[in-house]
Amino acid sequence: MFFDEVVQPNMVDALENPDDPRATANAILTMDALSGITFWYLHAKGDASATKHGTNDSAYKADLANASEAFRALRDAAFSLKHGKLTSGNRLMDDAGDMIVEPNVLGYFRAGDRLGSALVYLDLSTGRVAARDIISEAFHFLEELVESLPH
Repeated sequence: MFFDEVVQPNMVDALENPDDPRATANAILTMDALSGITFWYLHAKGDASATKHGTNDSAYKADLANASEAFRALRDAAFSLKHGKLTSGNRLMDDAGDMIVEPNVLGYFRAGDRLGSALVYLDLSTGRVAARDIISEAFHFLEELVESLPH
């Protein structure tokens, strides 16, 4: 339900409006929330991928981040957006101010983008990325995860 009714529409909104920081933040935060919901679902099912971490969903998210660089960027962006500034840990994004809206420039421009349009970017420790790219890649990773969940 959460995936279909919240995460997917927020992802679509962010990809259709790549210059909208509200749509971007909503997609990032709800995709991160999905990973926490998935942790507790697996935990209730007795799945070792969750139960090995006790009640620490952050450790489960770290496992997901090790499996997907896009999810790692999304997790770190969500954490910095929720807390404003991160002062410890090795995060790809550690400040909410690292999510910025600037002109869509060569190297980020795609077919279908409006000339003179802007994009939401994430200034990661590894370099600048278009938020829509992280959202798209992390969504596909999470979609596969949700599809593989035990019933």
